Amino acid sequence: DTIPMTPVKKDRRKEQIKKWLIREIKSHNKRRSNTRISNHPKFSYKFDNKSKVSKVILCYSIPKPDPSSKKGWRLVQKQLYKKYSNTNNYKETLRVFDDYEFILKEHQESLEEIHVDDRSIKYWIERYCDGSPRRGIQKPSEKTIVNDRSFLNGYHLWLKSNKPKYTNLWSHTDGGRIVFLEYLNYKRDEGSWSDSTIFNMYKICRSFFNWVHSRENSFPDRLLSELKELPKPKIVTSSFSEVEFEKILQFMDDEKESLQWGWFISILRLLLVTGVRISEAQSMKINDLSFETLSRVNKDGGFDSQEVIRWTMIGKGQDGGKERTIYIDSDTMISDIMKQIKTPEGKFRTDKEYVFHKRFYKRNKNQWGDTKGTSLIEDLKKPYSVSGIGHKFKEMVRHLNLDMKLSPHSCRRFFISHMLKTSGGNIPLVANLVGHESWMMVNHYQNNNQKQEMIKGIRNTLNIGEVNRS
Repeated sequence: DTIPMTPVKKDRRKEQIKKWLIREIKSHNKRRSNTRISNHPKFSYKFDNKSKVSKVILCYSIPKPDPSSKKGWRLVQKQLYKKYSNTNNYKETLRVFDDYEFILKEHQESLEEIHVDDRSIKYWIERYCDGSPRRGIQKPSEKTIVNDRSFLNGYHLWLKSNKPKYTNLWSHTDGGRIVFLEYLNYKRDEGSWSDSTIFNMYKICRSFFNWVHSRENSFPDRLLSELKELPKPKIVTSSFSEVEFEKILQFMDDEKESLQWGWFISILRLLLVTGVRISEAQSMKINDLSFETLSRVNKDGGFDSQEVIRWTMIGKGQDGGKERTIYIDSDTMISDIMKQIKTPEGKFRTDKEYVFHKRFYKRNKNQWGDTKGTSLIEDLKKPYSVSGIGHKFKEMVRHLNLDMKLSPHSCRRFFISHMLKTSGGNIPLVANLVGHESWMMVNHYQNNNQKQEMIKGIRNTLNIGEVNRS
């Protein structure tokens, strides 16, 4: 049922599709109804020729704010794969008017962003996240900007749907605290946010409103300060059990070459071996690495030489983040990284920036939802997203029947607990290894380890027979 791949027949089929699309648009516009398709905004279709049956791609553009442009905005090209449409079934699966309505909605929302009211919360979010210094002369890091924009825009979208009055920033001067708490309760009841995520959102919004006051003195100061209704989340130090960790190790060995899991296992190994945050792992760059030989004392008192990868990164922290260095000495991890950054001929790759660029196999499904093979998705310019890695981790948790509370951050907790044990409780050392400016957080892990050690030498089960005799 596939189209023969000869260029002549391929072009002939595309001409047939083009004529069909023109007829579809004309038929819609002849009707006296609300299904007319105008010339604006413009859109078109093209075809992905990577597979035997060419998939249909919807192409269009939307205006986006651009301060460097004279107009204050520019057109951004966008593409959307029509999931179940191809050059064989387009007549049954393509809905031209639905695509037009989708584009029209995006276009109108973009226009609202461009012509935004300077009293709206959206306007102030964009100013807050434009990369300018928020205090002093230090600019926020790109990671901070992305994180803040995501959380604040989420709040704005909720306001649009549930409390449209409060999309005006100045409405928050009267009842803003109550509305904000209502939003946090909604996220908790929905089950999508943990207590720590909710508290993180609180800190972001508190800083945002304080910043607005610093720019507009008439806006109230400390609007969200001291929300007693919002208790601080409990500090979680628990991680994998021994059985769960063994399951993960076995899983990594079994699936390291599989199309479904291969890309994820390399990043999972990095999280376990180094204890870095998920955002630090996904943003590892080739130019951040160097190669050294370290001499270490062996069991006999002599010295052994070992090849390591020296990774210098900018982690979390004030004033743009804190620089720290990690020496990767795991042979398996080094092998994983070398496969990512060198060509088969042994030369360093110059066609990408990130070590773990986006590259995975997607399972194809037909219009009935049946899986039909896989296709390679690759983007040399982008790393894997933090959310993408997080979703894959949760998929692994379900696959191995682990505790659903586990997350990528559990790898970091496991690393901290284990390093405290092997270093004899050296809190300053471990805090430096994981990039904590304060020792307080690492001390929580040490206290938890000490509690576990205390009960190791004490019998903590009852002998029922002895109880009866006593």
